[in-house]
Amino acid sequence: MHNWRPDLYEDDYCRVCESNVEDTNHIWRCPETLTSQCEGWEETMELVTSLGKTLWERAKKSWESEKKKAEEDGKEFKKKEPTFSDETVDSFWTMLMDYFRGARNIKAQNLLDDDMEREEVVDLGSLGWRPWTVIDAYHGLAPLFLKDKFQTLFYTTQEIASIMADRFIKSIEDYGRTGIWNPRCKKTVDWEKSIGVTGVSKRTRPEEPGTRAGGHGGSNSNFGNFNRDRFDVTRMKRLHKAADKDVLDEYQGKRVLNVMERTGGVKYFLEKDLGN
Repeated sequence: MHNWRPDLYEDDYCRVCESNVEDTNHIWRCPETLTSQCEGWEETMELVTSLGKTLWERAKKSWESEKKKAEEDGKEFKKKEPTFSDETVDSFWTMLMDYFRGARNIKAQNLLDDDMEREEVVDLGSLGWRPWTVIDAYHGLAPLFLKDKFQTLFYTTQEIASIMADRFIKSIEDYGRTGIWNPRCKKTVDWEKSIGVTGVSKRTRPEEPGTRAGGHGGSNSNFGNFNRDRFDVTRMKRLHKAADKDVLDEYQGKRVLNVMERTGGVKYFLEKDLGN
């Protein structure tokens, strides 16, 4: 914020921990939020495991019904019985820590060894060059192979595993918004109020030499553009389209983004999009 408006903010320190510079990565890695993050992730794990068990019970009943009907009709029944292994939270963590950098820190509720900055390449299948992080999950992004890891961990069907993986990433994304982002925004706004920074002061351009009395030299451009709303909508549509393409290019290895944000409702990149 200091870089954006040095006239309003003296520094860029995080208002949650008050000890680190707040950048895109720190928002999701602030040590003061790790305990809450651990609770949020484990709650999601329990929710998804319960969902998987419910889906398996339904699938098994359907399988038994189909099997019984086939036997009554004197037909051969080859469909495999659906299975499910009710795994522990610790097993869930072990799987996630193998494929998402930063998961170890959340589980330990501490920045153990700056896990997010490690250089070694984890086994990512066809996307072996791309290290995945917990920040990706908070952005609603997940590797295509995640459903396969769920299938192996819970010893279940591909259909059930796919639903579980989708729900897991969606829930983590939701938690990132409600459990991390929203509280951080509220704390920052409360701090801004305490130092006299308001919405009006943030929208007003900083006074520059040569401006008219009262510091409103830019009033015509600030307040006189009656087409601004229409312009902003058109501009945002273009920005969203460009942002989606930039993220896709980054995941294809065509470019590297310093700040990655996802727009739209994509939960997984499709194989056809990635060219696999």
